[in-house]
Amino acid sequence: MNKNWTTFDGRKVGLYSIDHQHLSNCYYYLKIIAKFDIDFLIENIQEVLNERFNGQILPYRPHIRFSYEIDYLIENGLIKDTNNPNKKIIVFENNEIGEILTINNL
Repeated sequence: MNKNWTTFDGRKVGLYSIDHQHLSNCYYYLKIIAKFDIDFLIENIQEVLNERFNGQILPYRPHIRFSYEIDYLIENGLIKDTNNPNKKIIVFENNEIGEILTINNL
């Protein structure tokens, strides 16, 4: 199993050392945004989530500075407005899976 992840800003991090939210975001990124055959990578992330966090996947909260990820979600209609100008909802396959906080101009 690949035990490392490369972040959007080029840092290499260990799947067994990153926090629960970051690991969950890696799972969603692979599931929703990655454009190549990544089933084995999703399985790796799921395995680490199982080992470290009893398989619990936290709601998707992409890093606000990862513009490619945010742009992809917007361009593909996966972002929904709320009554709060600082909160957008992420919807995938008709399910609310997460949120983006503190963005005013989506």
